[in-house]
Amino acid sequence: MKVLLHKSRYLLVPVFVFELLLGGVAIYFLHSQADETVKEFLSLRLIDSIELLRNAEGDMKIVRMTYESGALAKCRTLALAFEVNKEKENLPLILANLANALDIEMYSIANEKGIVEYSNDLNAIGYDLNSQDQSREFLTALTTPHSILVQKPMPRGMDGKMFQYIGIPLRNQKGVVAIGYSLKNYESIESTISLQRRMQAMRIGEAGCVLIVRDNRIIAAEDSSVLNKDLRQIGISALGEAGDFFHVKLHGKKYIASYESMGDLILIGMVPESETFGLVRLSIFWIIFLQVGVLALVWLIFFNNRARSSRNRRSLQNGRK
Repeated sequence: MKVLLHKSRYLLVPVFVFELLLGGVAIYFLHSQADETVKEFLSLRLIDSIELLRNAEGDMKIVRMTYESGALAKCRTLALAFEVNKEKENLPLILANLANALDIEMYSIANEKGIVEYSNDLNAIGYDLNSQDQSREFLTALTTPHSILVQKPMPRGMDGKMFQYIGIPLRNQKGVVAIGYSLKNYESIESTISLQRRMQAMRIGEAGCVLIVRDNRIIAAEDSSVLNKDLRQIGISALGEAGDFFHVKLHGKKYIASYESMGDLILIGMVPESETFGLVRLSIFWIIFLQVGVLALVWLIFFNNRARSSRNRRSLQNGRK
């Protein structure tokens, strides 16, 4: 019994070593799994954010096409009314009434020389389309039958309002019909689903976020304090390759970050380290707690056996006496 007890003392050493190795492997496994989970989660959320932006862009494209197709239909109707009405003295009134009925904000009809002859803006009558770059584009309609000219929205010279112009050539004679319309409703729609308003939908986890960057400057973020800042101002000096992971410290909080590209935009996804590894730390605590418990149990069994052996030894000695 004494020999067995003596040997069992040394069994604690391999048990202790095994416990340490087991705990180390478990902690390493948890950290590795957490790291891979975070990377996968960040990548998926960035892909979701890109898809959200693309869908929004597609929706706005449909809205723009709706505006343009409606304007084109009005332009063709106005051109038809101009061509079928031979009474030139009544033509200004006819065109004005038609423009009001079709809710055309501004129209102009230029002759074969590019001089505006009819318009619901009296200041535009006599205007030479060749006098400015913006209007000069419509002169191509004089030499290109069946063409459709759609200009990009741009501020109007007289008041800075966003306006878009669409023009077509007349069919039976040389000339150009153009209409212009403000984009106040379009701008309202665009601002409603603007980048800044979409940021909350791109939130990653409980406290993570997405930064949208163009030319190294943050153009959209849920945290307005970082808007319009250079990436270097928030501690990001280099991004590396898309999909790589790096660490960022923002407002005193450490984040794990990654990024993906979308055209000229860069989307940076960030997740707080405290949120990421909270469960890992809790798991590590329980592993250590269980290890200590197992070792305490082994020691308790050892000392219990030692005490029992001591009592048995005394009983044998008393029996011999």
